[in-house]
Amino acid sequence: MDYASSTPADAPNSWDQFWYGNIWSVPTSAKYFGAIVRSGTSGSPSSLTHIKDGTSNVLLISEKRLDTRNYVTGDWHDDQGWIDGWDPDVVRYTGYQPQRDSAGGVSGYEFGSAHPAGICSVLVDGSVRIIPYSIDLTIFSNLGHRQDGANFNLD
Repeated sequence: MDYASSTPADAPNSWDQFWYGNIWSVPTSAKYFGAIVRSGTSGSPSSLTHIKDGTSNVLLISEKRLDTRNYVTGDWHDDQGWIDGWDPDVVRYTGYQPQRDSAGGVSGYEFGSAHPAGICSVLVDGSVRIIPYSIDLTIFSNLGHRQDGANFNLD
């Protein structure tokens, strides 16, 4: 599976909202702000009424950055697919710059693809966009947040 849902960061290049420090159980007091939220947390489940920024301003799903050496075998963050719960197999982070797939240097939390220009992405409104690797990181981080008040034009 080469796609994952998105969850935002509190700020670009910050490590905060992915697991809220709780990898193996659900942090019930945590509140997630992506279009898809972690089950059992404050504010879940999410619905269209929670998309305050407008459905054309929130990232739903995009391509995952992968290590090219592991395309066939998978990697720790690309080995289980949809059955893995809230894990980098199915959720990625908009707090990190999307990058092209490469041999090594892949953390497992960022979006990316093998395409030369950017990542194929689906917004909540169902539109499919190519988000360039050069997107401003603050805009990309805001794109993952469903109610931060940020609006922008991806065209």
